[in-house]
Amino acid sequence: MLTDDSLQLLSNNLEGSMESRARAVKGLVHLSLGELKSAESLLEGVQDSNLEDNKEQMGNAYLPNGLFLHATGNFSSAKGLCDRVLHVLSQKILLKFHI
Repeated sequence: MLTDDSLQLLSNNLEGSMESRARAVKGLVHLSLGELKSAESLLEGVQDSNLEDNKEQMGNAYLPNGLFLHATGNFSSAKGLCDRVLHVLSQKILLKFHI
């Protein structure tokens, strides 16, 4: 699978948030293929990273996890996760533009 090859090529150069984002993208691909078990294993560490720590684009790693929670029927957790991402990102935008 292309995502396996891409992740393997990048694995030596990935750190922190970039690794989480790559795993999240691969998890999203597995989720779209209906492979819930493999998607879950790829997405399980994403929420351990700190969304608020000013890492760029961490919301991109969190949103596939929210989609997984929704696909597995955990609607309240999915909503909570997506609400958290939107809140943190909107705060970052407000700070960036001094609104």
